[in-house]
Amino acid sequence: GRPGAQSLLMTANLSVNVVANLILIPIYGVYGASVATAFAFATAAMMLNLARHYSFNETPEFNTLFVAFGAEEVGLVGSQYYVGRPIYPLNKIKFLINLDLVGTGDDGATVVNGTIFNKEFNLLVSLNSQMKLLPELKSRGAGCNSDHCPFFNENVPCFFIYTLGGTQAYHDIYDIHKTLPLTRFVELQHLVIAFLGNL
Repeated sequence: GRPGAQSLLMTANLSVNVVANLILIPIYGVYGASVATAFAFATAAMMLNLARHYSFNETPEFNTLFVAFGAEEVGLVGSQYYVGRPIYPLNKIKFLINLDLVGTGDDGATVVNGTIFNKEFNLLVSLNSQMKLLPELKSRGAGCNSDHCPFFNENVPCFFIYTLGGTQAYHDIYDIHKTLPLTRFVELQHLVIAFLGNL
């Protein structure tokens, strides 16, 4: 990393931890859900695609860390634990993007905290419009509904982005790879890369 530089933090709700080029796989599953949850596959794939992109291409002006947390659905356990014992100081995080439920996108995406971080949300909307990627970006206020929340509560600027439309399967018997369309997966990846490059 760049000494003394602020960092961008990408998070996802999975039972896999990805930090820089190191992958640690804990020996436990996701409580209360099938380990084969299709949305988790899409989120893991997005995170790994972004990490691979930055391995072979120019990185943003900031250190970029990839972190995945487990036990989101039972009370944000992994992200709460990290915030209480940060490996990287929270006050050095320039921006955090939390991704989950990224396997569709037919109707665009919702950006939690978009109404709070207006400048960053407007940048995201502008880039999306210029690049013609997602049909719509919806902005909403704060919500303690995913792993960004413990960071937000510690004054770390952040978004939680999730896609809209497509399959309605969610943690049920139809939530399998065959029903996951990945409709705007590549477009969302391009949007995240553009956003980080212009932040």
